[in-house]
Amino acid sequence: MSKKLWHFYLPQCSACAELEPIIQRVLRDHYEISYERVHLAQDPRAKQFEIRKIPTLIYLEDDAVKGRLSGLTDYAHVLTMMGLTQ
Repeated sequence: MSKKLWHFYLPQCSACAELEPIIQRVLRDHYEISYERVHLAQDPRAKQFEIRKIPTLIYLEDDAVKGRLSGLTDYAHVLTMMGLTQ
């Protein structure tokens, strides 16, 4: 099963930068998940997935969206969105 986490961001977004250590912790604890930062203004997926707020995280399993979370959040909420436990 393919597991992906996409982080929609803009370079000037302070909340996006604050979210990065939380994402890195998730990736350390769940090494099977691939991660990609997606530039909101430069990537067509932003329009395809109707991203209106940053940061936005989208979690996919086998290319199907399984979870979505917008705004600055914490580790527990990211895990919950992904259907994982602490």
